Amino acid sequence: MQNNNPNDYLQEDEIDLKEIFKLLINSKKLIITITLVITTLGAIYGFQKAPEYKSIALIEIGQYDTFENENILLESASKLIQNLKIVFIHKSNDNESLSIQTIEDKLIKIEIHKPSIELGKKTLDEIITYIENRHSNLLQRLVNQLKYKIESLDTQIEYSKSALLSQNESEKIRITNEIESLDTQIEYSKRA
Repeated sequence: MQNNNPNDYLQEDEIDLKEIFKLLINSKKLIITITLVITTLGAIYGFQKAPEYKSIALIEIGQYDTFENENILLESASKLIQNLKIVFIHKSNDNESLSIQTIEDKLIKIEIHKPSIELGKKTLDEIITYIENRHSNLLQRLVNQLKYKIESLDTQIEYSKSALLSQNESEKIRITNEIESLDTQIEYSKRA
């Protein structure tokens, strides 16, 4: 016959805190040893690992204003990032330490991980100088295009002016000739 007393069931399910503390006290050497081993391994890893410094730069892409007061970017962020990845990541095989992301349409974030602050600063300076030169060249191209358009318009204006002046001059000559012809006819009429 089975004993279905609910108190027996509860007694089997109880946790005895005294036994747990006895077990922990008896195992304290094992716990201390494991803690010391893990701490020692962590310290060895930490001391052997080379320090890594992170440099971050936010760069705003250059823009110019049109005559209609529109701000136009010199180039899109995605195009600039693609170019920077080709020049600074793929050519130098530096995939781990350099990341370039778009933050907004006209902002990019450059993040560099290097073993020294000087290396990070040097790399950032190289990237910034590259972007400045690239945008300076793009802006100079735009200026040259605008100069060419202005010169072309000036040439057209001068041609139109000279055509108008010559047309006016020929009109003056025609009118003068008509006046002289009429004067001649008047004089002839008076004599007759």
